[in-house]
Amino acid sequence: MLSGTARAGLGFTCMVVVLATLAAWETSAVQGAVGRALDYRASGASTVTLAAPGRIDAAACHQLADLPGVDDAGAIRRAGTDIVPATLPHGTVPTYDVTPRFGGLLDAEVHGESGLLLSDQAAVLSSGREVTLLAPTGAVAVAGTFSWPRDGRRPGFGYAAMQLSPATGIYDECWVHAWPMPGDLANIVQTTLIPARDVDDQPAVLSQLNTTLGTRFTGGETFDVRPTRHAPALAAALGAAIGYAAVRVRRVQLAGALHDGLTRASLLVIVGLEACAWVLPAAVTIAAATIVVAGTGPPEAASATVGVSMRVAAAAAMAALLGALTAAMGARERQLVRYVRDR
Repeated sequence: MLSGTARAGLGFTCMVVVLATLAAWETSAVQGAVGRALDYRASGASTVTLAAPGRIDAAACHQLADLPGVDDAGAIRRAGTDIVPATLPHGTVPTYDVTPRFGGLLDAEVHGESGLLLSDQAAVLSSGREVTLLAPTGAVAVAGTFSWPRDGRRPGFGYAAMQLSPATGIYDECWVHAWPMPGDLANIVQTTLIPARDVDDQPAVLSQLNTTLGTRFTGGETFDVRPTRHAPALAAALGAAIGYAAVRVRRVQLAGALHDGLTRASLLVIVGLEACAWVLPAAVTIAAATIVVAGTGPPEAASATVGVSMRVAAAAAMAALLGALTAAMGARERQLVRYVRDR
């Protein structure tokens, strides 16, 4: 190692330059796929809504959140009376009754179990943790706030108040959020529907909170056909080639050692240790590059990105060691003269 015979520096450089680039490419591709999934979820596209005025069982809808795979569920209906804040005596804030778990569907910052959930635009009418109302009269606690961006989701809640109400009685809509979205989510939400009793009842409408990113998330299919999906196999092939070449160029030395009486087993141990001296640092460097690239994306995507992309470093390291050992196995004492002549 000290004399440079093992060519550790050259092997390390080749591994890092070639495979760190491949690992970073795979990391970026995985990061992009995870980012698209997070965007789809954040937009509300993974929230299914069932609208049937006067035909939603609030208790059944509320209990859907206890099912495996369902993150949040809640029912909503228009309140009988809109609130009139004291700071806006001549105006009203559209008000809705929602079940206790509805705040999770809004990604609301909830700090209370009762009161109002105010949108960002309506929250300016409150002072701290309560809002003074003219109708209904008195002060009402602010249980939390939520944002309703204009990103294609259903309009109408950017300036609104949600009154946390018991999960009993009849509501107008049931919202269910699940991620990953199960294929039977539509059937699940329809279990909250009360059968129509009158021919004039409006038909139930099943939809998504936001359809701008598609009615179905296709990120899984896109991820499966990404250009870098074969990166671990390519890394293994390149790592094996680098490890093999690093040892094959020393075949004169290896054959000479065998000629001088070194056993094959001892030769493999020596070559393996020499290879580890540059393969392992190269693998650590590649892994570090992967972590750095993964850290540039959303924090929620970092762990998944690193977990998938680390396969590149692991495959390259194992293949490089196997390639080095394979080249050592190929050295033949009887070929020493030919090796010298061909050098």
